[in-house]
Amino acid sequence: MTASGPPEAKGDAAVKADTESSLVKACLDWLQLHGILAWRSNNVGVYDPARRRFRAFRGRKGVSDILGLVEWTTYFSADVRSVYGILLAVEVKMPEGRLTKDQEAFLDEVNRRGGIALCVHSVGELAEKMKPLGVS
Repeated sequence: MTASGPPEAKGDAAVKADTESSLVKACLDWLQLHGILAWRSNNVGVYDPARRRFRAFRGRKGVSDILGLVEWTTYFSADVRSVYGILLAVEVKMPEGRLTKDQEAFLDEVNRRGGIALCVHSVGELAEKMKPLGVS
């Protein structure tokens, strides 16, 4: 489920973010409110005040801003079930923002491997894209 187009302004949640960081926080709050285990994935170098410089980034380029697990339960009979955690990857962009090639490749790979890969420009867009998963 990769989607990267610009959001629709009408029908958007009342949350207005002025920075991408505040939008990521608002999306994390929404996911937590709806019972989704999710966390911020920081993908940049970290400043080392003792050395007065940034440490080198050694992670994978393009990893989404938010990673999480969506619970999925399969019932085999009335008393036999299995619960799975499906990877959720959410790339958060401001309304004018676009995916980089690395971000697009990461979302495509998550989707190809059975995860849930989204690009959102607002909390309202996140809510709309989570509806088909039974999260509302």
